Amino acid sequence: MGTFKKYDIGEEISVQINLSDYLAPDHLCKGIEKITSELDIIFIESTYSDLGQNAYHPMMLLCIIFYGYTIGIRSGRKLSTACKENLAFIYLSKGHQPSKSVINDFRKANYQHFSSLFTQVLLKCMSMGLGNPDLSIIDGSKMRANSAKKNTKTKEQYEKWQKHLSADIASLEKEVSINEQQQEIKKRLASKKALSIKIEAATRQLSTAEEKATLNLTDTDSLIMKGKKGNFDTNYNVQAACSEDQIVTFCDVVLSGNDKAQLIPALKGIAQNTGKVVGKALADADYGTFDSIEYMNQNNIEGYVPYRDMNTTYEKEPYNAANFNYDKSKDSYTCPNQQTLEFYRTSENKKRGQHYKHYRTDACKQCPFQKECCPKKTVRRVITRETRQDFRDEMKQRLNSTEGQEIYQKRLHPIEALFAQLKYNLGYTQFLLRGLDKVKAEFTLMCLTHNLRKMIVILLYLLNMGSIIKRFIAKKMKNLFFPDLSMNFC
Repeated sequence: MGTFKKYDIGEEISVQINLSDYLAPDHLCKGIEKITSELDIIFIESTYSDLGQNAYHPMMLLCIIFYGYTIGIRSGRKLSTACKENLAFIYLSKGHQPSKSVINDFRKANYQHFSSLFTQVLLKCMSMGLGNPDLSIIDGSKMRANSAKKNTKTKEQYEKWQKHLSADIASLEKEVSINEQQQEIKKRLASKKALSIKIEAATRQLSTAEEKATLNLTDTDSLIMKGKKGNFDTNYNVQAACSEDQIVTFCDVVLSGNDKAQLIPALKGIAQNTGKVVGKALADADYGTFDSIEYMNQNNIEGYVPYRDMNTTYEKEPYNAANFNYDKSKDSYTCPNQQTLEFYRTSENKKRGQHYKHYRTDACKQCPFQKECCPKKTVRRVITRETRQDFRDEMKQRLNSTEGQEIYQKRLHPIEALFAQLKYNLGYTQFLLRGLDKVKAEFTLMCLTHNLRKMIVILLYLLNMGSIIKRFIAKKMKNLFFPDLSMNFC
């Protein structure tokens, strides 16, 4: 029989330890604590009162929330549990055990301040030479709302639901009058009445909307949108811009199902957040509108943003408008039969904010290809040109050049890696909060903590580089963020 050291099951034991000794000097939570401690949170601290019981320090709660978001833990319940069981969270909370309601209430009360914290973290990244907006990549993605698709209905559907609900309420009220002691029935009745009030409010809201308008009962801001895989669900459209090193320089959430109008706000947001002008802007064809391309030209931004059907060829349609050659110097078109179409009038689409120029020729009447070229019931072919088409032509020439193709290739990896990190690595495929303002704050938190993690990971990478110069730079950064990190530098 072997001999063992003393071990009594159930025996209570008190141990005094230094938590920092049980975490690596370069542990992620230590970097987050250090950087967070340098943020200006006076706007949060000023909301606290001197009266009442001492509150948890907002810096501690921010550290807990930030670290949780960097490793994929968002819910207040899980964060609260981690402060009792997870060593890194215990280190950040300094032994305190905030409840889930404390964490959730703090996040709820301060969600409007997250954009300021995002900007502060971004500027810290830029002070390290990261997040250069000179080359900015913009893209969007759909993220599910915290609401079920089945709860999105039209006014008529809500009215039908209300009729069934009224019948259920009447039946339950009858049961309660017979036996008032049935608590379960009373609970069901109260739940049905609460639901009826919600449906009534939704019906009133839809009464002033368009005929086929819909509204989600759970999250009234969320809309049915088409996702990447072609499925329709209650989604929000999240927008982000990043630099080549994947630092997020702009983030937002919009209610539009497409990205047509999102490039200009993104470019303005990047300049506002970074204080620097965007040099090159890269985005996919969803952003390639006339307004976007015109804005980039007016603001000296070198755009690499294709537009729909930019390189589509119409070899099997010889009389397609794309096969009519435009001469900018003469402001005229040449048709496939070498006839000249001259400008004759202008028009505008006020709804779209677009202005057009129209071109035609009298030669169509004698042309042998009139039937193939001219639309039915017309004797002359008319070519319509948007007045800003020159900007698109320049964009096409730039993108199709060898240099343009090399630059545009830089678009894919950084922005796709950002969304892959958030949605697949961390599992952020659905929002926890409801309502556009709170959803914006939640997405800002995701991007803020993404930048925090990137900054720390890049710093630690530099610390392990072999280059003497890079290690010298890293040593200076190390003194700022990891003063207790012991490493030998060349």
